[in-house]
Amino acid sequence: MKNIILILFLIFDSVFCINRGEQIINRSDCIKAIFSEYDKNYDDFLDKWEYESLQYDTNPELPLTWQNYKTLCHLTNAVFALGLDFSQLSKTYNELSILLGTNLVNDFNKIFKEFKLVL
Repeated sequence: MKNIILILFLIFDSVFCINRGEQIINRSDCIKAIFSEYDKNYDDFLDKWEYESLQYDTNPELPLTWQNYKTLCHLTNAVFALGLDFSQLSKTYNELSILLGTNLVNDFNKIFKEFKLVL
């Protein structure tokens, strides 16, 4: 339900942004949609299992090991026991994308197949 509301909000916002001459959807909105899709327990953190699910859906040939998850938490200053919050997930797509090999557009398109994102 939370995901449907977020997607409807993004579509609604996009329709009205066209008339205002603003960007239809920005990077932050895409990351919010991804974060909301994988935060299954609604605690505002992506724990190891939730992030592992994101990793599998976007890059199944590269499984998330415990060591890789610890490294990810270290790079983003996340508390290992809690997981990554929204700003830390954003960091993986913005500041650390070259180091981690993340690609926001590709991930968004793999997760939300009903939409086609081009930035």
